[in-house]
Order: sequence, then structure tokens, then C-alpha cells
Amino acid sequence: MNTSNLPQKLCPEHTNELKKKYTTLERTIKGRLTELLLIDGIGRDSDSCRGLSITPDFQIRELEKEENSKFISNASTIKNPLLHTSEKKIKEELFDLIERQVDEPDVVDAYKEGIQNFFADLQKKRRSYLKAHPKFAQFLVQGHKDYKNGINIETFNVRTQVGKLLYQKFWDEAFETVEVDNQTDKDWKKTEVLRFSPKSIDYLYTLFYNASLVRNERGKSINQVFHDGDYPFIAQDIKVSWEEYIDVIAYLVERDKPNPHGKSGKQWSEEWGKKTSQFCDIIRALSNDQLGIHKGKYFESLDPRFEWDKTTQHLFEIGGEFLKNEVNIQNRLYNTDFSLSQRKKSLASCAEKIIEWKKINDSMGFRVSSSALDNEYYQHILEVSKNRLLHLTTSLEKEPQKYVNPGETISIKKVSIDNKWVLKKEDMENFKNALSNIVHIENREKAKTPYVSEEKRKVSLRESYPHDVATTEKWETLRSIFQQFSGGKERGSNGSYKDFKLNITLEVKNAKGDSVDTKSMEVQFDDINNGIGLANFNIRNCERSINTQSRLSFDIPLTQARQIIEKNLKYMSFWAKDKDPKFNTIQFPDGEVIDISSFVKRDSKNGLDIDRVTVKIINYFLQKWTFFLYHRADNPKAPDDMYLEKGMLAPKSLESWNIEDIRICTSLEVATQQHSYLQNKREDQVWIYIPERAKIWWISLWDLIERINLWKVNRDKKEKSQS
Repeated sequence: MNTSNLPQKLCPEHTNELKKKYTTLERTIKGRLTELLLIDGIGRDSDSCRGLSITPDFQIRELEKEENSKFISNASTIKNPLLHTSEKKIKEELFDLIERQVDEPDVVDAYKEGIQNFFADLQKKRRSYLKAHPKFAQFLVQGHKDYKNGINIETFNVRTQVGKLLYQKFWDEAFETVEVDNQTDKDWKKTEVLRFSPKSIDYLYTLFYNASLVRNERGKSINQVFHDGDYPFIAQDIKVSWEEYIDVIAYLVERDKPNPHGKSGKQWSEEWGKKTSQFCDIIRALSNDQLGIHKGKYFESLDPRFEWDKTTQHLFEIGGEFLKNEVNIQNRLYNTDFSLSQRKKSLASCAEKIIEWKKINDSMGFRVSSSALDNEYYQHILEVSKNRLLHLTTSLEKEPQKYVNPGETISIKKVSIDNKWVLKKEDMENFKNALSNIVHIENREKAKTPYVSEEKRKVSLRESYPHDVATTEKWETLRSIFQQFSGGKERGSNGSYKDFKLNITLEVKNAKGDSVDTKSMEVQFDDINNGIGLANFNIRNCERSINTQSRLSFDIPLTQARQIIEKNLKYMSFWAKDKDPKFNTIQFPDGEVIDISSFVKRDSKNGLDIDRVTVKIINYFLQKWTFFLYHRADNPKAPDDMYLEKGMLAPKSLESWNIEDIRICTSLEVATQQHSYLQNKREDQVWIYIPERAKIWWISLWDLIERINLWKVNRDKKEKSQS
């Protein structure tokens, strides 16, 4: 019988209209499943997730790097109540939500089928992974038994996550088999169980020890994490059992915890929860392979303080000695005014970079400074760079034993250059050609967001949100957002900053020729005028610290941003103390020049000036779209209560009664958040600087996310219709 003419049951299509109708539902689905991946993650190639997408046929897939190259989430983002749940419960909650919110039966089935397939695929990956790693499978099976016998779900989830982390570091050595007494119906009998090995416990101790050092370096007390001495063994650096470390970590990620002696109210409880979970984020950052703490000699030492590995240390020492001599030769022969400084990247700075999802390309750095670095210095930059690369290449080849273990080799893998307003384009090419017989050099490429033109944005908006385009004020707001998020505007460096960098990546290979490690080295040619005003590195530190803290907790209060900026202003004032007077001032884009020479400490005379400079720096970053202001909808105080001058923050904001209610968040993080907790923030307001109006203006967080993602939706729809 020919059935081709019989009516077929058509599966619904995941259209833009459906997506718009069930936006809230889909955000919840993707958020909860992302949380599941982060809690579990077994069998996946990565411990992170770049976000999820629902395909036209309702399947759920992970985004690729090309689709989301900037911001990803990993296990450090797991905060309670995420840990209070199980896979079964997540599935039940999503199915119940779909049945209650979706009107069309065939769409209900399509959403459910997509989720079922997602879980089935996850289970398949788990089975494959556990089959290949029997020791970890044994650990997981044992954990499931403990869970069934009464341990709570959050402890189970934390133990699983920590176990996975340790297993990835030490493989089977992460665990040890011990005998325990178990009571049966008739008697007691010995049973073999897995426990975290002494090596794993040493590693956890080392992570906590160094996390405390990072916090101290940031000028924060450990008592701000552990309330009134909770878990005293952490503050006293005493090594404890693995069970106690699991308990501490479960405490740290818990957001909804009491703050009995602090300020009352839900908001203050949340702030306390953020402080503790941030400490756990630092611990997670320190576990990153770039730092290689698990490869060090800490487990054989009484002092677990972080130190760079032997190879990095020797590269730093030998490289510094060579460059010192080279700089002296240049100054003597050519009457240059080069000076050399060198530094190994601090652990706190490394942690910040990892939290920002950046690679550490400058674990060791050498800075060659000059009073007026420009294209006239081309030949001198070339000579220093050439001699350095020649010396490094020769030394690595002839004396590998100075840098690596017996049987290993080390060589230059690649060299990239980063040129900020120093060399002309033609001299850049000449530079690369002149060194081509030593090593291949390439321009440093920074990831860019795919550009979407203003006109294309308008077309998308007219189709779905015609009012946005028709209203001048709304369109100007959205255009500012699009310029930031679509690659239409380069933020660039602060002030008139300029430098020239060689970023050298070195590769270590074993006797078989397999790559086992990489090292990074930076040689920077720096203009000392970079220390003037907004180009000063302390101003850059303000930007980085606020970005990092905002990423850890989504947003931070204005009072925290003020503390960060004031601290760096005092550092800047002290740094400029014995230098030329030009380093003691900051000139802002509006032409105002403010003397900071007395800012080394706050007193009755300079307090108002410090506040004024602080606010002007915040406004400067707002105008660059580095930050957004943020206002919670559940805040009883209206945004209009903010003190503004000429459409920007006023110094009075820092002394007002609502300084804690004015929030700051990083620009990119707002638009790319995928977590379900944004459901509760849809009416919150984001304030963005509008150049045409020279003032900040607001848009709801939900509107911002919808408009940013609209282009992707329409693009996917167009591609499907063409296929």
C-alpha cells in the first residue's frame, strides 16, 4: 500500500514566535540544564559550559567557542540552591513547568523530548567515561551508596565535584583504599572503601593556604569569609581530614547563610553569601592547570606557599641577567635611556586573570622602559629583541639541563607581538622580517565579537520590536549597547598608553617528543609616560579588580568599587612621590586636572578631592562602556534617588545613604549570563552611557538580553529557511 499520500504527523518547529512566547520557560530550561552540567560534568571534554541553545527541532546543544568566545561558566559558578538538587528532581521540575506553561500539546511533547534526549546523551557520555576510568567509577558508585544511606544531596554533589577535580590532577593516586568496620545482621566485617589519599588532602590544604594569601594580598581579612572564626583550622593553617574540607567547601558555596552579627535583611545576607562563595572561586582558580600547583613540591615541604616551578624560575633569572647586560650595552653605545625592571606575576594577579577567563601569557615579565618610546626607537627595540631571542634560542638548545628535567627539551613554540602606538605598520613588517631567520613572529590576535551593522540590527528590531526603533531615546540606548556588544567599538587602553610587547611561548617536551608543558614570557618596551594620569597601571588595576569582583558575584555595590579605586589612587600617589610633577596629576577627558600628590592617605583636607577623583574614574569607565550601573527592582529606593551631575554620577553619591544600593557590573557579563537566577532580575535596570546625550540612561536587564540575542535568533531563522 502506498502511504506517501497519507497525512503525516508533523513535529512542531521551534520558531522565533515560540521562543518569544516561552522566553521565560526556555531560560529556565537552559539555566537548570547548565547547572546540571556544571554540578556533574562527568564524561564531558570540558568542566565548563559556554551556554545552551534549543535547535529548530527542539534538541538542546552546547554552544561552541565560535558562538560564545568570551564568557563561559565552570564549577566555580555553582552556588546553592544549585547543590540542593538532583538530576531526577531537575527533570521533574522542568516537566512540571512545561506542562503548566505550554498551551500546545505537541509543543509540550517536543520540549520534553528535547530534554529526554539531552539526559540520554549525558548518560551515554558518563558511561563511556566511567568505563575508561574504573577507579573514579568506583568512587562515584560509593558516593551514590552513601547518598542513599543518608548523606545530603549538597554534600554528595560537592564530594563528587571535588573528587572529579582531584582525579583529573592525580588520576588513581587521588584515592586510597582503606578497610572499615561495617555492621551486618550477625556480625562486624571488614569492607574496603575509597578515601581521598594523603596527596589529595595535602593538595586541598595547599589550595586553602594559598587562597588565604591571595585574600590577604587583596587587603581582605579571612574573618570576612569565616564568620567570627568559623572553621578555625583554615585561619590557623592546620591540615585536617578530607571530610572537613568537603564541609568547608559546602559552606563556602552556600549563598543563603545567616549573618547573625552583621546588618539584617535579605540583601545583607546575600552580600555575606557572596563574600564566602568568592573565596571558593579563588580556590577553584588556583586549581587551574596554568599554575601547576598539583605538579609542585608542596607535598614534600613544610611551607606550601606558591612558588613558580623550576623552569619558570630559571628562565626568569637567566633572562633577567642577560637583559640587564643588554640594556647597559645599548645605553653605553647609543646613549639611550633604557632601564630594566622585572617581575614574576603574583598569585593574586594570576587568580584574577583565570577568573576573567584569560590565559596567563606573562607569568614572568621583563620591562624595558624609556622616556619617549616611539618609532625612532625602532632600531633599539629590534636590537634588544633580536639579541634576546638569539640568546634564548641558543641557551635552550645547548643547556636544556638548566631549565628542565633530564631527558626533556625546551624550545620557543611561538612569538607574537603586541604593538600599541609605538611602531609604524611598515616597521612592524620590517621587524618580523629581520627576525625571521631566528623564529617566526606573528601579530597578537585578540578575539573579536562578530560585527553586526547598525542597519542589520534595525531590521531585526523592526520585525520584533518596532517601538524600539521608532522611539529616539530607546534607539539611542540600544545603539550604544549594540556598539559595545557587536564589536562596533574598540575600548582600547586607558589614557594615552603605548607599548611594544614580545609574548614568547615556550614548549617543554619529554624524551618521546610529546608536549608536556608550556611556559610564557613577556618582554615589554614601555614608555615611562604611561605612568601619567589615566594611563597609569594603577588605573588599569581599578578596571581589572572591579571587573573580576563583578564577575564573581554578578554585581558589586558602589561602596566596594570606591574602596578598590581609593586604594589604587593611594598606591599611585605613593609611586609618583619622587618622580616628575607630571606624574602627580590626572587629566580627565572633560579637561579637569586634579593633583593627587597628597592622596597617600585620606585626611580632612583631601577627602573631598579623593571622592571627586573616585567618581570621575567611575564615570570615565562608564563612558568607555567598561562598566554598567545596575539597580535592583526589589530595592525600595528608586533609581532617581541617585545623585547625578550633568547626567553622570556625582561625588555626593559616595556619601549618600544609598551607596550600597547603587551597583556596578561588567558590561559583557550582563548580556551573556545564562543562569536561571536572571529570572528574578528581569525588571532590574541597567544604566548605560549614551554619547549623543552625554549621560547615563536605563534599560531593563531582560530587555537588554532579549535585544542582544535577537540578532542570533533571526540569523538562525534565516539560515534554516535558506537550507
